[in-house]
Amino acid sequence: EKAIVSSVEYKGSKKLTATSVLDKLKENKADVKTGTVLNFDTIKKAESALRYIAAEKGYPDADITSEIHNLGKSQVAVIFHLEEGPKARIKEVRFLGAKAFSQRKLKNTLKKTRPHWFLSWMTRHDIYSESRYQEDEKLLRELYETQGYIDVEIGDPLIETETVNEGKKQKKKIKITIPITEGLSYTLGDVSIEGNTVIYDEELLKGIKFPQGKTFNKVGFDGVLKVFERKYGEQGYIYANATPIFKRNQETKVVDVSVSITENEKYFVNRIEFSGNVSTRDFVLRREMQIYEQEIFNYKKYERGLYRLKMTGLFDIKEDPVITKVPNENKVDVKINGTEANKNEFLFGGGYGGINGFYLTGQFRTYNFLGRGTTLSLNADFGKVQKVYSINYSDPWFFGHRIGFATSIYNQRLTYLQFDQVASGGSAAVTFPWGDFAGYQFGYRYERSKVKNIESYIYPNTNYYGLYTRDTTTSSGFATIFWNSVNNPFRPSRGWSSYLTLNAAGGPFGGDNYFLKPTYEGSLFIPTFRRQNTAFRLQVGYITPFEGRTIPLWERFFLGGEDSLRGFGVRSVYPLTKDERYFVDEETGTIEGGNRYFLSNLEYVFHITEQMDIALFGDFGNTYHERQKWELSNYRADAGVEVRFFIPMFNVPLRLIWATNLKPKPGDDFSHFQFTIGLTF
Repeated sequence: EKAIVSSVEYKGSKKLTATSVLDKLKENKADVKTGTVLNFDTIKKAESALRYIAAEKGYPDADITSEIHNLGKSQVAVIFHLEEGPKARIKEVRFLGAKAFSQRKLKNTLKKTRPHWFLSWMTRHDIYSESRYQEDEKLLRELYETQGYIDVEIGDPLIETETVNEGKKQKKKIKITIPITEGLSYTLGDVSIEGNTVIYDEELLKGIKFPQGKTFNKVGFDGVLKVFERKYGEQGYIYANATPIFKRNQETKVVDVSVSITENEKYFVNRIEFSGNVSTRDFVLRREMQIYEQEIFNYKKYERGLYRLKMTGLFDIKEDPVITKVPNENKVDVKINGTEANKNEFLFGGGYGGINGFYLTGQFRTYNFLGRGTTLSLNADFGKVQKVYSINYSDPWFFGHRIGFATSIYNQRLTYLQFDQVASGGSAAVTFPWGDFAGYQFGYRYERSKVKNIESYIYPNTNYYGLYTRDTTTSSGFATIFWNSVNNPFRPSRGWSSYLTLNAAGGPFGGDNYFLKPTYEGSLFIPTFRRQNTAFRLQVGYITPFEGRTIPLWERFFLGGEDSLRGFGVRSVYPLTKDERYFVDEETGTIEGGNRYFLSNLEYVFHITEQMDIALFGDFGNTYHERQKWELSNYRADAGVEVRFFIPMFNVPLRLIWATNLKPKPGDDFSHFQFTIGLTF
């Protein structure tokens, strides 16, 4: 009778735990599964995979053994014993045969195979990994190929290890020697194309110029070949190949290149299938794809569709979709596998700081209401500086058309430095797309407001009950033009966005308040190293009244808060004169906010795990009164560290913020530590 594996254990190592190796074993299809028939070949395969995993983690001499215990009744337990041994770190990297480039230049070309230095604990690039070295070898080859060395040969690295005693511990040092045979550096001669019947030379070469007579850049030329293949892919020839044929003249060091085009057949889309979408309806994902069943497979639209799908934040695609040919037909099936993002979130947060006092915030939001890709949220913020209750709804595909619709109603009480604003109102807006990533929006907002508890800054023991203490209405229209190519709305790491908005109140819209309020917000996310990116945001705003009206106190600009100048209290940053006094309304004695402002936020983000990011940040900005000029030297600033936790039940992160005031002033409301939920930008 065949023995059945009852349990599998991994023992003996603190560094190579079951949780750290199990996923890797599954990736290599080398995991021993419980409930299966005992197979010694599978166990040997698992041992081999464990040695490879240990080496990738910096333990090349790890001792991996297995043991099988008979539990009776045809049941066995499999135990893997893992002894990692001393960790090996790279001490030196050398290159043999390199003449065209210096040793330093070649070492700097390597990104993930580098000698140990004081920041290696963060990058782990001093750990020799075969897979990471292969990535670096490609970079070395590309360095040579950009300078005409099209025949460069990079041999297998020679790995030498030595054991050294450091205190009571033994450590291993690695010396890596990389042999290089450079060959000749060629200049580019004639370029010709053959085999193309669907797309003529003129169309293929549109916008492309070959630098004949100059050093041949093979990497750049490979990019041109990909452009050729993409042009074919846009017409359904998704299996077209562009292959270079080199004719070398070693005496003149000139290479002529003939590009051979193999067009193959035009393909159509047979079926598009999604897997992993448990709640999200298929049509919500399908409508983003831009390619449709029974139509020509346009590869450009296909790639854009995948990017748009990721931008929704509803469906996370971590592996390339599978494209399969349909037998005996010029058709392909596309299967897209992903995981559904959490559609519902319950948020609860709180904090304490200066003017803010203690505050609580709660929110229920579903980003995928009824599985249709719409967003519904109920919000409640309760604290000393604000009490806000709101209901919001948005649909990016209103009635099945690519037109967005959003509406909200709210009731709020906001506390400023010397007055409270009580308001209720609502808004509605429609959004029209303009290409894949741009669009424009038109909307309307109506608000009824009243100011209470106005305290005079000049006469602090008196209250002012005149201006704004009756109900006033703001009836406004707004228009926005935008671009947004950010890859993920909840955890962005690539792309940029730009929003230019004009808010016009009064005039043809009626109401008591008349003003124009243009604002701009732009964000940029740039990947840097593996699992790291920079992020930058810029905001600028301006407001001016017309027809003899004044700017409502609450429509002025104030900075401060976790989505503004972190560390400063919410709306606690006001314009200040040169002698650091507030600007005061002459009639009421009330401190006034600015009629314009700017704000910039800079972050460097480390994606530590799937559940945690660490961001180093700096915030810089100020708000200005109409009686002062723009002065960039007159600014407020903070800097600090932010830890973000991504919990499965939330889409937005929980944030622990530590900030320091870079330009403190007397009376600042500043809190060094904060806990909150949401995004800065």
